[in-house]
Amino acid sequence: MFSKRSITLKAVTILALTLASQNNAQTIEIGDQTTSVEESGMTLQEAQDAMDPIRLIEAYLVDKEGPRNARGGWGTRDSNTYRVGEQIDAVIYLANVGKHNPGQPDNPQEMELSINIRDKAGNIVYQAPLAHTFRGVRRLDDPLQDDYFSDRFTVSARVSDVGEYDVGFVFLDRTRPAEKRVALEVKLDVAIVAAEATETLTDLTQMMMNDGMDQSYLLRRCAAYFRSQIEFYGPDGFSEEDFAIIDSKVRYFIHGDAVINAAAQGITMDAALDDTFAAMKDISSAYLDRMARNYTAGQHPWAEDTMLRRDEAACTVIFDGRSAQ
Repeated sequence: MFSKRSITLKAVTILALTLASQNNAQTIEIGDQTTSVEESGMTLQEAQDAMDPIRLIEAYLVDKEGPRNARGGWGTRDSNTYRVGEQIDAVIYLANVGKHNPGQPDNPQEMELSINIRDKAGNIVYQAPLAHTFRGVRRLDDPLQDDYFSDRFTVSARVSDVGEYDVGFVFLDRTRPAEKRVALEVKLDVAIVAAEATETLTDLTQMMMNDGMDQSYLLRRCAAYFRSQIEFYGPDGFSEEDFAIIDSKVRYFIHGDAVINAAAQGITMDAALDDTFAAMKDISSAYLDRMARNYTAGQHPWAEDTMLRRDEAACTVIFDGRSAQ
């Protein structure tokens, strides 16, 4: 059985920002028939009120660390298997998505997201009603996009129990009239396996006391530590001030490692950053695995772990000292 603490969720919206087609007509669906606002003779508000409830176009698991797709978004993940504590990311593409004040510069969404996680017998083992509300504002092109009423959303979850599950993301569009306000559940199958870290973590303070420690590894290790904190709880798991501090540390250490390696290897910064992220992957996984084990045992992910506290203290000293120079 899941506890409310066993899964952390974060959700943000990614808006489809594509140019209008040559007919410059906003596509809508009414009675399962596709038409355009121009052909219907309706205003955008009238079209939104009349169009069908939200409908799934596609849903897929994504790899945020892999190559981008042709649209510039995250690429599809090759597997639906995740380690305990590993973040699960997915993109959900919906049609017939409404906005407040459609067609105006101030046109926010009000899309509510709830979460249902079921075992393979169909039993709900975890439920998060109203986990998030998307309020993104759609950028307006001139002429207005033909896919104005379609949007992409990205959602994330983290599971700390081994097993096979259906992760259900439930969308409810509060901008639609009551008769068109239908909850849509999008289910994705995932398998959670025991964590097997490929990177063995050694107390960073002890490593720093040894002669000849590689500076690049130190920077990557510190970047991976703070990045793992963000990945474990998600941005919404911290106050705005605390998140900004942790995020600045991640950026500082990543940038520092990339600068050093770009100069040492004679490569571009983009190539150096790619190397840094690739090298951090196993380190981040090892930190996340350790945090997940602590969490499952009823402890804080890192605050009660002596080695993790020492790692954070060492990296914070480096950050404070270098940023003050």
